[in-house]
Amino acid sequence: MNLSEEEFCNNLLQVAKEAANEVSSIDFWKMDSTSTSPNGDTGITLYSGNSLKNAAMAEMRQKCKMVFTETGFAHFNICLKYD
Repeated sequence: MNLSEEEFCNNLLQVAKEAANEVSSIDFWKMDSTSTSPNGDTGITLYSGNSLKNAAMAEMRQKCKMVFTETGFAHFNICLKYD
C-alpha cells in the first residue's frame, strides 16, 4: 500500500472525528481496475453514528489499512446530519 493513501485515509477520519456530532456515516467504496460499476464493487461503512466519536486512533489506522488494494480506485462518502 502506498503510504500516502493510508495517511490520506487517517487524516480524513481524524478530521471527521473532530466533527463527529455532525457526521451520520463514513462510507468507503473501492473498485479494481477492470470494474465497470460507477459506484464501486465493494462498499463498507467505516463508521456510523457515535462509533466515530469513540474510535481510537489505532482502530482508525487498522480500518485504513484494510480498505485499499494495490490496483483500482477508491472513494469516500461522508454523510452529514442536518435539521
